[in-house]
Amino acid sequence: CRYHGWGYATDGRLVGVPYYKEAYREALDRSQWGLIEVAQLANYKGTIWATWDTTAPPFIDYLGEMRLYLDTLLDCRDGREGGSEVIGGVQKWFMPCNWKSAAEH
Repeated sequence: CRYHGWGYATDGRLVGVPYYKEAYREALDRSQWGLIEVAQLANYKGTIWATWDTTAPPFIDYLGEMRLYLDTLLDCRDGREGGSEVIGGVQKWFMPCNWKSAAEH
């Protein structure tokens, strides 16, 4: 988890917690905080979508008319697929605000 800095094994067990002794006083039961397998997983134009809801409709059905807007965002301007590009490296933003506002949004 990039937000908390927790680390997980390939089987989903929580194996690393920064400042475990200092922040949690060793009281955090790691066995209760492992990853949970999702009920549905979809790869839509290179984006990953998941839900734990076993009764949820298939992703494409769930999107409904929103699919048009998502396609506009993810496709090239002429309608071809592959319009999104992942930009690697560090991106820095300077915002004159309370630190929690930038960290939580």
